[in-house]
Amino acid sequence: MAAVAEKVASYGYPAMGAIEGYQNGKTYGGGRGTSEVTVLPLSASLVPGGGKSGLPVKAQPFNYLCVKLGSILKGLVDKALEPLPGIVKKFAQSVLGRVMDALSKGIQFRYCNSQGGPNGEIGDAAGQEAAAKANKTIDEANKEIDRQNKNRPKGEEPKAKVGGVGGGIDPGFDSWWGNDGPMTVFEKGANGSAYFSTYAINVAPKMTDESESRVGVARGTKNGMQKYTKQPTSFGYFSQSEFYFD
Repeated sequence: MAAVAEKVASYGYPAMGAIEGYQNGKTYGGGRGTSEVTVLPLSASLVPGGGKSGLPVKAQPFNYLCVKLGSILKGLVDKALEPLPGIVKKFAQSVLGRVMDALSKGIQFRYCNSQGGPNGEIGDAAGQEAAAKANKTIDEANKEIDRQNKNRPKGEEPKAKVGGVGGGIDPGFDSWWGNDGPMTVFEKGANGSAYFSTYAINVAPKMTDESESRVGVARGTKNGMQKYTKQPTSFGYFSQSEFYFD
């Protein structure tokens, strides 16, 4: 459900922003000789596809959460090693880096394994095959338990299934982990790119300019001042802004 909400937001917010920009432009002008401001907001986020949703984001599988956890743990270890002298710190980071990498893959394999999903190959092939066979055996046993529970005598307690909730031998072995989960900024959406920019075109604005006054020297005291009036027009004005992601 969270993935669906994120997907709707990634397409909906750019469209809502374009409508808001247009409506906000209409609140300006219309007085003191100035035409209404017709603003057309534009953004790459209004064009879906190209490896992203609407906004410059893409869905990661749910087991990305375990990948993120491994990254956080490694960051905490690096921070703890900061006070050490240079060469000692480098050696410790090298050794512990390998340990943390193995730990991260172990966490993903045991707790967030999609069994053939995007990250399903984490761990050795023999372990994967053994886990798959074990899961199949447990699934077959649970089917038999379901059959017996369905035909059990009235008043008899149903038999408990094998393996608890989730999939097979461990709650973390489940194809659900390969489904679309949290969204992250997609690889082309770097700071300074077109995907992090918004544009606006002010279409055909008009303004009555009365800011300049001219003096008619030979016209006498009554008609000595001549008001200068001009109504400049333009095809439009273009603006661009950027937002940044840290």
